[in-house]
Amino acid sequence: MTEAEVRGLCIKSREIFLSQPILLELEAPLKICGIQEQLSGSSGSGSLTRLQLRRDLGLQSSEG
Repeated sequence: MTEAEVRGLCIKSREIFLSQPILLELEAPLKICGIQEQLSGSSGSGSLTRLQLRRDLGLQSSEG
C-alpha cells in the first residue's frame, strides 16, 4: 500500500469511529465486576476508592 492509501484508510476509519454513538444502550440486569481497592493519599479527602475492572481469559466466576 502506498502512504496515500494508508492515510486515506486512517481518515475514513476516523470518520466511521466518530460517527458512532458515544453512549451504549444497555438493558437490565447488568452485572459490573471488578476489584475494589482502598487507596490512601494526601489529596485532603483521606482515602480514595478505586474500582479496577479486569478482563481475564478463561473461566468466569460470579464469586467475589
